[in-house]
Amino acid sequence: MKLLYDDKPSLETLVQLIDNNVVGDYVYMYPPRQAYSSLDINQAYSLVSESITKFQDLNLYFHVPFCKQICSFCNLFTKISTSKEEYEKYINLLITEIGFYKNLVVDKNIKSLYIGGGTPSLLDPSHISKLFNYISNSLQIDIFKIPEVALEVAPDTVEEFKFSHFKELGINRINLGFQTLNQSELTSIGRKHDIDLLYKSIQIIKKINFDNTCIDLIYGLQNQSYSDWVNSLKIVLEYQPETICIYPLTLRPATRYHKLGYSELSGEEQYRKYDIALDMLTSHGYIQETHIRFIKDKGGYLQKANHWKLENILGMGAGARSYLWFCDTRNSYGAVKRNSAYQHYVDCVENNNLPITDGFIMDEQERMRKALILNLINLDRQWFKLLFHLDVLEVFPILYNLCENGFVIIEKSKIMLTFQGLRYRDLIVQLFFGNNVRSKILSYFYED
Repeated sequence: MKLLYDDKPSLETLVQLIDNNVVGDYVYMYPPRQAYSSLDINQAYSLVSESITKFQDLNLYFHVPFCKQICSFCNLFTKISTSKEEYEKYINLLITEIGFYKNLVVDKNIKSLYIGGGTPSLLDPSHISKLFNYISNSLQIDIFKIPEVALEVAPDTVEEFKFSHFKELGINRINLGFQTLNQSELTSIGRKHDIDLLYKSIQIIKKINFDNTCIDLIYGLQNQSYSDWVNSLKIVLEYQPETICIYPLTLRPATRYHKLGYSELSGEEQYRKYDIALDMLTSHGYIQETHIRFIKDKGGYLQKANHWKLENILGMGAGARSYLWFCDTRNSYGAVKRNSAYQHYVDCVENNNLPITDGFIMDEQERMRKALILNLINLDRQWFKLLFHLDVLEVFPILYNLCENGFVIIEKSKIMLTFQGLRYRDLIVQLFFGNNVRSKILSYFYED
C-alpha cells in the first residue's frame, strides 16, 4: 500500500496532504497484508487455537479464487478457471481444511459466513450444498441460524434457477460486483459481457428477494467522467438495493491497469466523486455507515463490521486470510505467481498440512492500534476500555489535536469522525500505524 507519512506522522503533514488533494489507499484491515511475514506453522496453529478458544463468537470466511477473467484493477488472489471438475476438487479441499479446525469450531456461536473470491458464484448449487452439509453435519452448525450467509457474485453468473437454489441453501446476502454501469468502462476493466446483463442480473436477484443485496461500484476507473459516475449511481439507485458500497480505486503494481500505464489518480476528481456519491445516496434515503458503505432497510455487511470490532474471522481456502485476536494469518497467496501459489495450497491440504504461509503476530499495542484505526468512524470508548483497560485518549492523545482541527468529535461515550474527517478517513488513520508495520510495508516487494 502507499504510505503517506515519513518517520514522524504529524497533524501538519495530514493538513498538507489534504491541501494537496492526496488520496489514501482504502484501509480495510490493520495491519495491511504488506506487513505480513513468514510464520512458523506450529506457532501459527497455536495462535489460531488460542484466539478461537478465547471467545465464543466466531465468523467464517471461505475463499474461492476462480474467475472467468482477471479485471484490470485486480491484484487479489484469483485464478482463471471454468472447470467444474476443478471446482469439485476444490470443494473437497476446503472440506479437508475445515477438518483441521473442527475441534476449535464445534459449539462456537457463528456470527457470519462469507464466501468470497474470486468469483464463488461460478460454483454450482451442488458445490455449495456439499460445503454446507459438511458444516452442518460435522461442525454441528445450523446454516439457517447464522445471521449473515453471504456470497460474492459476478453479474454474468446470475441465473434464476441457480440463485433460487442458493437461497434455499441458506444464503441471505448477495454481493453483486457491478463496479460500473458504463459500457466503455466495463470493457476497459476486462469484463466480457454488456450492460444489459447487469440489468438482468439485478432484476433476477430482486425477484428472488434475498434479505440483503449489496451492489459494489468503483470510482476512479480509467477515463471515468463525472457524468459516467453519476449515471452509474442513478441506475443502481433505481433498484434500491439494501446496501451500496462505493470503493475508491486503488492502483497497484502487477495489475493490467499498471501494465497499460494507468498509475496515477487525480485526488481532486476522487474527492469530488466521493462528494457526488454521498449527496446522491443520502438524498435517496441511504444512511452512511462508513466512508465506503451506505445502507437502508436490512442493509449492511455484518462480517466486515464484526472484523472491525475485533471478533475472530477464521479464513479457509487458497489465499484466505484469518483475522484473529493473537494473529492474522494467510494461506498460500500470489498476485503474480497465482498458479504456483494455488498449487502450494493444493499440495499442503492433500498432504494434511495447514496451508498457512504468512501473517502477523499481534501484540497489545498493535491490537489497540487496530481497534482505533478500524473504528475511528464511530468508536465506543467503553468498548475500548473493556478490551484494553485504558481510555483510548490516554493511549492516543493526538486525538485531542484532531478534534481541535475539526476531524473528530470527542464525547463521553464515543469518538467519531466529523463530516470532514470521514472524507479524509484513509489519510487520518495512517497517523496511527505502528513503526514496525510501517517499516514492513516499506520493504514489501509487489512482484513476488
